[in-house]
Amino acid sequence: MVPPEQVEFLRKLNVEGDFGLDAAQFTAHDTQKTLNKLSDSAEAQDSSATALSDVKGHLSAKNGIATLTNVSFGMPGVDAQLHGTYNLLTDEVDLHGVLQTHGKVSVATQGFKSMLLDVITPFLKHKAHTTLVPFKITGRYPNPAIALDLFDSATPRAKPRSGTPLPAK
Repeated sequence: MVPPEQVEFLRKLNVEGDFGLDAAQFTAHDTQKTLNKLSDSAEAQDSSATALSDVKGHLSAKNGIATLTNVSFGMPGVDAQLHGTYNLLTDEVDLHGVLQTHGKVSVATQGFKSMLLDVITPFLKHKAHTTLVPFKITGRYPNPAIALDLFDSATPRAKPRSGTPLPAK
């Protein structure tokens, strides 16, 4: 939670602009590890190196709510686009997006979830050797939940950041 002396500042904050981060990595170790597995799977390799991503998008913050649009990140074999809100006062996250990969989606998890993803992956296929995975990140930072978002009609069925599909393997 935000200290009381900062609440008024965050409510009055009015910022809008584009942002970009080169060679970024996620601070949550589990998130970065999962994306590394997806990237390795897409690139048909097993590396211990951290896959880096380029993050860019648009941010508008008003009345204590940061609205993120056209946010994208990419790494070898993986592209994602997302949009949503982050409450600066309560740390509530509500992001929705689409991840596009050549990798095997089930490597991102284990056990029953992995088996379930193997079963539904054929229904997520978009083009040959490419899988589109709608996802959501909801809850309170620093421990939001990341899950499939099969029923979000507002999530655009995204193209990769470059505007062209990932090349088929």
